[in-house]
Amino acid sequence: NPPLPPTHPYHPHIINDNPPVRSRIMRQGGSWTAANSRMTTDASASAFIMSLIMEPPLANLVATPLVEVDRHAHGGVLDGLLNHSPHQPPNGCTAVMASDHRRDGMDPPSELRDLLLTSFGMLFVAYVALDSSADTNTVSVIVFTTEPPVGGASDAFKDRRRTTAPLVRGLLGNAIADMALNRGEVEEDDEEDGADDGGDDNSDSDEDMDSNGDSDGQQEQPEEDDEDEGVEEGEAKRRRTTE
Repeated sequence: NPPLPPTHPYHPHIINDNPPVRSRIMRQGGSWTAANSRMTTDASASAFIMSLIMEPPLANLVATPLVEVDRHAHGGVLDGLLNHSPHQPPNGCTAVMASDHRRDGMDPPSELRDLLLTSFGMLFVAYVALDSSADTNTVSVIVFTTEPPVGGASDAFKDRRRTTAPLVRGLLGNAIADMALNRGEVEEDDEEDGADDGGDDNSDSDEDMDSNGDSDGQQEQPEEDDEDEGVEEGEAKRRRTTE
């Protein structure tokens, strides 16, 4: 039950017998270690335990490219999800894991919410990762799944993972879901490589995507934005990147 700043968003939701947990534990290779420059505060002890259970890389895990969306756009769907209790799964979700991540010199911290879409009895795992910060309205959105694919490797995510796609639409709505689902998918190792390299060409923002999730191809991002994007994308991998 670590002391939290007076304005920390977890304050209104603290449960006495399930308090927040602060730690530096992370996966490194096949074992656990203490991170040198990153501190994580999970919203509750149960969220901390579940995050450790899901920490080992899942076999055949793939992801959509990262997309960036204004939290108040499209009816404020993302704002509603981020303001929802960190202990209660939103409609359409089985579980929620909320945590904030603070690297040395990082203020405010990055807040991450993993929203589990699949039930515990399903044969695959799918979840949406939302990464946000108090100093910006931009939210990074990535969809992860282990659903077996159909179709060709170059097909859009929605055509390859046909059971996951409607679950995402039910949570995020068509406008935001289309930004991610209408594009190709990437394997998790490729995503992590992109994060380590300071980002890649697979991410898009709400501003340069049309309603079908297609890039207009006319905007160029400065190099420093690529570096920030790589950090956000790495955080959205549920602490799987190494320090």
